[in-house]
Amino acid sequence: MQREWYRENINKIFDHFNTSERGLTDSRVKENKERFGENVLSEGEKRTLWDIFISQFNNPLIYVLIVADVIVFFLQHYIDAFIILFIIILNAVIGVVQEGKAQDTLAALKKIVKTHANVIRDGREIRVNDYEIVAGDILVLRDGDPVAADCRIIEGNNLKVNEASLTGESESILKQSMSLSDSDVKVSDQTNMVFKGTHITSGQAKAVVVNTGIKTVIGKISKQLVGLKMDVPLKKNIANLSKLIVAIIVATSLVLFFYGLYDGYAFGEIFIVVVAITVSSIPEGLPVVVTLVLSTGVWRMSKKKVLVKKLQAVEALGQAKVVAVDKTGTITKNQMVVDQIYTFDKYIKISGDGYSPKGFASFDGKKIDVTKDENLDLLIKSSVFTSVSEVAYSDRNKEWELKYGDPTEASLLVLGRKFGYEKGVLEKEHKNILELPFELETKHHSTINEFDGKNILSVVGSPEVILDKVNQVLVDGKTKRASKADMEKIQEALDKFSKEGYRVLAIGANFNPGLDIDASDLPNLTFVGFVAILDSIRSEVYESVKSVKGAGMRVVMITGDHVGTAKAIAKKVGIYEDSDNVITGKDLMDLKDEELLEKLDNTTVFARVSPKDKLRIIELYKKKGDTIAMTGDGVNDALSLVSADLGIAMGKIGTEVAKEASDIILLDDNFGNIVEAAEEGRNIYWNIRKSILFLLSTNVVEILIISIALFAGLPLPLVAAQIIWLNLVTDSFLVIAMSFDPKAENLLKEKFKKPSKYLVDWPMGLRMLLLSGTMTVVTLVVFISYLDGDMVKATTITLVLLAMFQWFNVLNVRSRRETIFTKKLFNNKYLIASLSFVFLLQLFAIYNPLMQKILSTTALSIKEWVYILVLGFIVILVEEIRKFIVRNFEVRNLFSKRVSDLGK
Repeated sequence: MQREWYRENINKIFDHFNTSERGLTDSRVKENKERFGENVLSEGEKRTLWDIFISQFNNPLIYVLIVADVIVFFLQHYIDAFIILFIIILNAVIGVVQEGKAQDTLAALKKIVKTHANVIRDGREIRVNDYEIVAGDILVLRDGDPVAADCRIIEGNNLKVNEASLTGESESILKQSMSLSDSDVKVSDQTNMVFKGTHITSGQAKAVVVNTGIKTVIGKISKQLVGLKMDVPLKKNIANLSKLIVAIIVATSLVLFFYGLYDGYAFGEIFIVVVAITVSSIPEGLPVVVTLVLSTGVWRMSKKKVLVKKLQAVEALGQAKVVAVDKTGTITKNQMVVDQIYTFDKYIKISGDGYSPKGFASFDGKKIDVTKDENLDLLIKSSVFTSVSEVAYSDRNKEWELKYGDPTEASLLVLGRKFGYEKGVLEKEHKNILELPFELETKHHSTINEFDGKNILSVVGSPEVILDKVNQVLVDGKTKRASKADMEKIQEALDKFSKEGYRVLAIGANFNPGLDIDASDLPNLTFVGFVAILDSIRSEVYESVKSVKGAGMRVVMITGDHVGTAKAIAKKVGIYEDSDNVITGKDLMDLKDEELLEKLDNTTVFARVSPKDKLRIIELYKKKGDTIAMTGDGVNDALSLVSADLGIAMGKIGTEVAKEASDIILLDDNFGNIVEAAEEGRNIYWNIRKSILFLLSTNVVEILIISIALFAGLPLPLVAAQIIWLNLVTDSFLVIAMSFDPKAENLLKEKFKKPSKYLVDWPMGLRMLLLSGTMTVVTLVVFISYLDGDMVKATTITLVLLAMFQWFNVLNVRSRRETIFTKKLFNNKYLIASLSFVFLLQLFAIYNPLMQKILSTTALSIKEWVYILVLGFIVILVEEIRKFIVRNFEVRNLFSKRVSDLGK
């Protein structure tokens, strides 16, 4: 069982690790390293380019293609064998190039700067690499230091730690050294512990290392990630479709082979035909097309600064039903900002974005000059006086960042800068006489400054502490005695801000203070106002949430932060509505899986949850049948990022653990790119579907005409070489070119249904049968009409007619409902070029003497070409009639819905 270090006496901890406040000796460092382990996290095995290359062949279709290629080779059809091999290798190379690029980019993202820690050994403070830390070391922690291991605090002075990456809380946590009495205390509530992966925002402390490496909180999560693999939905769908196709091919081939033998065909002849049917039945172009469609989408996403680590990942977001978002770092910037100010009986809105010094104040929607409002002027100056922090613009990251200090105090500093109040300048104008720093016991930060020869005490801190001393209020720059009604108004404002999830600081003043002030016993104060602080919301989030919900996806927030804060932020950005449920970590402990499943549909906020809770929530959504995407940036998000159908990490502020666990990384932390990725995912999904429709509908025709001919006692309409030519040459070039179709418009506004297990649903299946049936009937009728003449002529006519059907059908399948007779007919230059190229290849196959010998073809007259062209157009005519019916049906349904809505 894990020891609860937060409950133990410091001396007992010292005894356990054979250490003291003087630190470890050199010999003890070595012993503790061997006894308690190194300070190194688990890492998964890195994929080499060879590993990535081999993984591209992990597909049932590829297995069958390889077997077919070997058989075709031994049958001495070397050209056909080479074409099949080329397709197999091309698919692998494209996959390796794209996934290899993603891996290189991810490696470049990793911070290669080594972190260090200050430790006391043999009574001396020294600086060592973080991986040299051992259990029992005494760490010296100061403002800005990263925490190198899990430690129990020995002594501290106003130590505040940012634990957002671990717990999801955006506010810095004030730490202390006293032992805790409770058992099973959550990480976020262990106030006498500091943890690896967090950093000090202010104050200083000494702490003894109790856990290193994989025994730390972050280490345990890292260890769970190693070897944990989850497939994205598209990979599963393609695998299922591949297995189904292979099963049908094997069954069909066996039936045809044995029936052919029974019907008197020679073994060699029927074997070649069955091999040709097998090869033609396999949509050889599908693996390449899927890879190309995904690569094109990935390339488009890279232009939006989105790194896709796995090719299939981006499509998963397109079919997601639920998008789960972390709060801190995803919805918010992890930058505290003053959003509202309350001065007696007046609510003032402060604009701005994070730590940027740009912004203004407004009252009742109108901009105001704070320098002309004496209450506001004093409130802002008091805020700046008590801020011990600094923010600066980073040229590298192109944004304002906290250099040192507590994020809450930084928000006060930035508040002043928005109105031209620089701390250095203010303190020259108003000399600092006395300062009482923030203490855990007193809960306020106070200064005395000189104003025109008169001292004024400014107190900023906990509302409870300050309101307890208030006996006056500041109104229009003048003090008046605070009545009971006045205090009720002030309390009402405090309750309002608290309910809305703000962190509230109160500002009080004394206009005639003495210099012997006791921080634990303040003099009477005049109420100046409240500042309402929250984590700055990313500007793009509002529209992004709206767009994602408009696309039929649900957005839920899963965070370790407090309920009030989470609910308030979720409501602001449009995730939470008043009728929605909020579930806490405590609720999760009490609810069984079956009970929680019933609540998921009406819940939009999960708050105060642990990493294990997040994982459980994700797994339950999957159990419910929902495809779920998860966004996050912290260590606490890592397990859920891996478990989700699609994990999305932040590139700038995201931890290395989160980036490793994710499938997609938003390099610029722009939440709005999730919408772009979702749209790209939908586009990929439809492109793959239309490729499958094209390939399978033409392949089904080939199987049907051969099967019907065999069972009807007719000669075979195509020879083996012609079947392979159609499938490997005509099909492949066209479907590959179609993969470059431009992205359709308004994809997120269309109704989207989760794809079936095999990517082929009933509407698509019926459409496939309609197209295949049309082509089969016309082809067989034409073939039979030529049987009385030259057999070579009959098979040549059949070959060219099927090729013509393919040329027209590739235009058919580009849209589910739009007619091909639009300007969009020519918006894919690759497809136009491909059509021209395969036409020339077909001429070459018909008129070149060598190809006539290989493919058993003969020359056709212009009259015969016109005849074939007219017949080939039938497939367009049939599909245009179907599209016309679909469009009219949709219009009728839309009209009925609007009439119904008007009636309501």
